[in-house]
Amino acid sequence: MNVDNTADALVSTGLSKLGYEYVNIDDCWGEKHRDAQGNLLAKAKTFPSGIKALGDHAHSKGLKLGIYADAGMVLAADSNDEFAAYAGPSRGWNDPDVLLVGDGGMTTEEYRSHFSLWALMKAPLLISSDLRNASKNTLEILGNKEVIDVNQDSLGIQGKKVSKQGDLETTVQSCYPTPMTDMKEMRLGAWERLIDKRLSGTMELMSEGGLKERIIRVGKKLKHLHHSKDAVLNDLEETTNCLAMVEQSDKYIIHLLMFQLIEPKIFWHEDVRVKIMVVTCIVEVTRVTTPNLPYSDDIMSDIFEHMAKIF
Repeated sequence: MNVDNTADALVSTGLSKLGYEYVNIDDCWGEKHRDAQGNLLAKAKTFPSGIKALGDHAHSKGLKLGIYADAGMVLAADSNDEFAAYAGPSRGWNDPDVLLVGDGGMTTEEYRSHFSLWALMKAPLLISSDLRNASKNTLEILGNKEVIDVNQDSLGIQGKKVSKQGDLETTVQSCYPTPMTDMKEMRLGAWERLIDKRLSGTMELMSEGGLKERIIRVGKKLKHLHHSKDAVLNDLEETTNCLAMVEQSDKYIIHLLMFQLIEPKIFWHEDVRVKIMVVTCIVEVTRVTTPNLPYSDDIMSDIFEHMAKIF
């Protein structure tokens, strides 16, 4: 893959304007020997013009050049879970490796799920596909600003898996909520491997997971702000009897509406905006309007903690 052409493609596709500003050279770029002063050497056959020339071209496009380096033979691939609690601004980020969107071997829904999960983890978004020949679908996923905003949110709290059921041989259902800087927003990623199970699998997860919430039928009218041609979204607009769980604390009412959506959506419930990515659940968080109840300065922390408890 030509590094200069990749830099050009980042600009021409518009991805650089969305924050993709690094052109990174991955591992195996160097010779197995060093120069007389002990400095690393780029492979002359692979990089005949040298690394500086690549950096100069990237800089001319308003980009930055990155290059792979490692402190030893052992990588930290098995330490993501151990480091999760320490991830955040000024500390560092969990890195589950590069994005495989557009590399082949996955469905569109799987690519969306993959990209969304990386965003919820606040992981570095490093594209590995060839942008010189990227499909429209690949560019739409990688350029989804709603998902990128989740990844780049300044609060920097990594999504925490609060529920899981099943295994790869049956069905996998897991939920990752993460609070956002805007006090009225929360993101939730929920995955169900067998998407044709519709509501049944989600309902089983909720009941078998030891939840104490009542499952009731409620009428809801939701306004979608993210246009979609998906039939499921049209059904959602027309639904009057939706399966839902209701959990109420002293400050908030939380509704979990069960639906099978496969791309980012935005919904309003009263004055609370909720964004969902590749989900089986819609989360609505409503403030309890009690005159004597103060509005928490740390509302998102409260909601996140409460969500973790009820899952």
